Amino acid sequence: MFWGTMADRWGRRPMFLACMLVLALACVGLALVPTNAYWLLMLLRCLQAAGSASTVALGAGVIADIAVRSERGSFFGLYSLGPMVGPCIGPVIGGILAGSLGWSFLPETLRSLVGDGSIRPHPFHRPLIPIIGRTISDSEAAVQEKPPKTPFTNPLRLFLSPVITLLLIFNAVLCAVFYGVTASISTLFVEAYPFLTEIEIGLCFLAIGGGMLFGSCFTGRILDKEYRKVKENLEQKCRDDFESTMKPEDVTKDENFRIEYARLRTMPIYYVLFVVACIAYGWCLDRKVNIAGPLILQILSKSF
Repeated sequence: MFWGTMADRWGRRPMFLACMLVLALACVGLALVPTNAYWLLMLLRCLQAAGSASTVALGAGVIADIAVRSERGSFFGLYSLGPMVGPCIGPVIGGILAGSLGWSFLPETLRSLVGDGSIRPHPFHRPLIPIIGRTISDSEAAVQEKPPKTPFTNPLRLFLSPVITLLLIFNAVLCAVFYGVTASISTLFVEAYPFLTEIEIGLCFLAIGGGMLFGSCFTGRILDKEYRKVKENLEQKCRDDFESTMKPEDVTKDENFRIEYARLRTMPIYYVLFVVACIAYGWCLDRKVNIAGPLILQILSKSF
């Protein structure tokens, strides 16, 4: 909430760089923590998370900048592959990316700074290696007008909204379950299946990673399909109701379109399936059933 609010005011790219700086400094501090200072270890881990996990919110802002509402489900599904599959394959891929491209290629996307991409931003907001996007010529930059900047607002005021607080708690529980399952795979699988080697236990992480890979792409498309279905139903009602003053092309306006209904109406189904899969996963490990059981349930639970 803190980084996201600042990103709406000063741009996505500077906040990404600030998050990476906080993350880097926290990692250096963690490497130097003495073994008897457990409190300092926990403090720096919180600081590390404040730098790294906050990029999830920033990425959602980038999607809102570059994608229209009807396409954001698929975009966000693909984007969520990073934070979801990352903990499973991150140690390898993260090292490759950090050693080659790094963060020098990210362009600015905040519309109050770059519009639809046709406005040349300040040099600080430009990527060092412009891999994504196109280069704006001086003649193009001279005729473009910047949209007004978004005023800075206190992010703590968001907690006063029951809807936002409820969403935060809901997502916090889901993330806690996800990391609880991921972090405990090694320990629980060694206890339940002592015949596994360390390499085989490492391969077990591919199940949960594969489930999230499938789920992110699948649910993103479902979200966009649900959006289109609600939109088409509203347009049809406008055509059938001759007394309606709303035009079919106006159904997606904020005052006419219930975006929360279009996005969340299938959520209860996913939530029930997720809970059932998690309970069954715990039961399988407790009863030490065939290893295929918990692996399949990992895939199913993370697909939802």
